[in-house]
Amino acid sequence: MVKPADCATKKSLRNLWIHESMRVFHDRLINFEDKTYFKTMLYELLKRGFEETSTFEEVFTRPIIYGDYLRPGSSVEDRRYEQVVLVCNINICFKRVFKFS
Repeated sequence: MVKPADCATKKSLRNLWIHESMRVFHDRLINFEDKTYFKTMLYELLKRGFEETSTFEEVFTRPIIYGDYLRPGSSVEDRRYEQVVLVCNINICFKRVFKFS
């Protein structure tokens, strides 16, 4: 779960909302047309609800990923669901997580 301190800005809320929307809906779509339609609809909602100023390409070119695995070894209470800023760090994090498992 995201704690308010970890989602204190409009941009962080926007990114979390994009991530969750993509995981819940977009990932289940099976063809390019439906995925494109969904992203177009999501982008229109971003423009209305978040006053989005980025272009469609800027929003959807780089993946927006959140996870609670960036701090391996943390207790359940201390885990933070946070944005993965550098996607290349995911491999490093997973290697650390599997060492702790």
